[in-house]
Amino acid sequence: GGGGDVRMAQAEEVAKEKRLKKRVTLQFFSNHLRNFGTLQKEKSIKFQRIRPFKTSQATFDNQLTSLPTAI
Repeated sequence: GGGGDVRMAQAEEVAKEKRLKKRVTLQFFSNHLRNFGTLQKEKSIKFQRIRPFKTSQATFDNQLTSLPTAI
């Protein structure tokens, strides 16, 4: 035989890759959340100033909170 070793090695590689991806994703999200926190602060300051007159505050807040889901 000897074919089993190759399969084991491949499985290990895949597992390694998955772990790496997970770590990168977690890192990305924690960074993103941290940035998002500061963004929110800046946003609330900035947008209150430049909010279009026609848009009600509630609608505007709604649009803001729906933004992050697109990321």
